[in-house]
Amino acid sequence: MADSMLNDKRTIVCVNTDCGSDNVAVVGSKGVTRIKVYGEPSHYCSVPFLAIYKGDHLHSRLPAHSHQIIYADPEPNNDR
Repeated sequence: MADSMLNDKRTIVCVNTDCGSDNVAVVGSKGVTRIKVYGEPSHYCSVPFLAIYKGDHLHSRLPAHSHQIIYADPEPNNDR
């Protein structure tokens, strides 16, 4: 598990409103191709934001603190 959202490399598949009731962006729906976390500069630190892409076009930016983030299920380990 990553120590902060900015260091978390898991794949994001969905972003909801903070109450989790409304899908804001879902990969594979309405042209959304990927969702990435990045840091916006703020006073003395980087604040996590979400970049919503449609193809290679950066469609929107959202503050991560006010959204629920859903990650892809981990790949099964078939080495056992």
